[in-house]
Amino acid sequence: MAIMNNICNLATPFFILATLSIIMSLVYAYSGGTELFTIENPDGRNAGFYLSSLSNSKFGDIIRPSFIYDEAGTYSFYLTVFALFRLVLNKKPSLTLIILYCSIVTFSLTHFIICILFTIRLTNIKQLIFTTIPIILIAISLLTTFSEKLNFFTDRISYNTVHENNRTAQLHNFNGALLRNENILLFGNLECLERNNSICTEDGDISSSPVTPIYRLGIIGFLIQISFLVLSLFNYKKPNCVFFAIVLNLILLQRPFYTSIYYSFSIFIFIYYFLLLNSNFFGIKKNI
Repeated sequence: MAIMNNICNLATPFFILATLSIIMSLVYAYSGGTELFTIENPDGRNAGFYLSSLSNSKFGDIIRPSFIYDEAGTYSFYLTVFALFRLVLNKKPSLTLIILYCSIVTFSLTHFIICILFTIRLTNIKQLIFTTIPIILIAISLLTTFSEKLNFFTDRISYNTVHENNRTAQLHNFNGALLRNENILLFGNLECLERNNSICTEDGDISSSPVTPIYRLGIIGFLIQISFLVLSLFNYKKPNCVFFAIVLNLILLQRPFYTSIYYSFSIFIFIYYFLLLNSNFFGIKKNI
């Protein structure tokens, strides 16, 4: 317990620094600042460094900052795992919410949903009202003031353009891949596995959607995905544990890299530590 508590304490200033960095880089880029240098991600895409953060997505003068990570969704993933640890360890909820909400500048739709879930989980009704009203007013003000600049974000949740968003496009690409080679459904795209960093390009982007495990590993990937879903819901069947199951599965729907050691290790450590702290839920006697 002491070890994980110390790790969480060390991670807190790291994510505070990350939050400040992504905000500074967003302001820098919006003010006309250009990328200071670029690096090539393992998947072949380039990411520019804007004063204090990397970004591989730019829409006009607005970037989607990702701090030291390859893309904004990755930063949101690790930040969410960190926020879950803070919740389990009973850390100050106000700081957790501040870090989460300040990181909305990544313009990740999943992160926005996670912020709402954490707000509901960490606040009572009175606090929820006083917290939600200012946030809604600020959001309306920003969307009104920068409506044209933020079209790329609002379009992602618009009924008329939802079919054009990144995740939906990946589903279309996956369907095209099956038409090209129906064996992908059983064995995955074996051609990708033979390449450096398992880069897949022939079917378009299918890198981070609910069907990615199937595209990569076929039926094995699907079984891994379903097994995690079933086990997490089973282990977290207690009412006060449902929140953790929802959040974990939500971020893994966005980035379903079950076979990636970095993502899998983060999730494994959280689940193990959570079960260790709450072993009385399952009739297990604590040994520490």
